[in-house]
Amino acid sequence: MIYYLPSPPQKANWKRALPSLPSPLCDLRDPEGWRPLYSREQMESALSRVTLVGYSEKKDVFGLLEVSPHSSGYCLGSSNWIISSK
Repeated sequence: MIYYLPSPPQKANWKRALPSLPSPLCDLRDPEGWRPLYSREQMESALSRVTLVGYSEKKDVFGLLEVSPHSSGYCLGSSNWIISSK
């Protein structure tokens, strides 16, 4: 399930600070006129296909591969993936 937060009443400050950014970021034109890349329906459709995988849990990928995440021990939530063919 996706939760949307209401937008703040004022415009985003980063759009006004655009000219002071280094090149090539300062060369962007009319960020307020940008259109969304994806519709809400497309985002919800993509996110509905996401599967959560626990550490050391093996998952089958199209019957060809088996993948499993293992804690990397470097930072919280990061993992190394073991990918093996069947």
